[in-house]
Amino acid sequence: MAIAPRYSILIDGYNVIKRHPNWRHLPLQEARRRLLGHLASVRWPVPSPMIVAVFDTQGDDAGHAPQPNLRVQFASPSADAYIQDAIRRSPAPQHLLLISDDGEILRTAKSHGARRYPVSWLFAAPKPPAGSSSAEAKGALPASEARRITEELAKRWLRRSE
Repeated sequence: MAIAPRYSILIDGYNVIKRHPNWRHLPLQEARRRLLGHLASVRWPVPSPMIVAVFDTQGDDAGHAPQPNLRVQFASPSADAYIQDAIRRSPAPQHLLLISDDGEILRTAKSHGARRYPVSWLFAAPKPPAGSSSAEAKGALPASEARRITEELAKRWLRRSE
């Protein structure tokens, strides 16, 4: 059984915040907190993502509850330069997914074979069902439901062949 590659998702933090109709008017720390909370609830289109939210300048992530697959990176002098450098230095850029609307960053990502999603995708991204397990969040059926469907199909197929 092949192991799915781990993907890194690079988020152009302030680029996302500036495009959200409600977040762009908030104090930066509150806007970052909301973005990070949102990132934790997204159903990502790649397996095993490590999410890196990159923000310009020095800062602190006070108020951000640590999560195993979400890292906050403050980049000085520029988040754009940090993201472009991360793309260029990646040993497997095809396993990078970028969320940004910045033209220069998107061109760098495209030229290195990284996936690119617009900020609007992040706002419309599907969420896992409330109270679901990680398997259910990825679209897997609970075992009891899968067993019931299998038994029902077996009955139908066996009945046809008689």
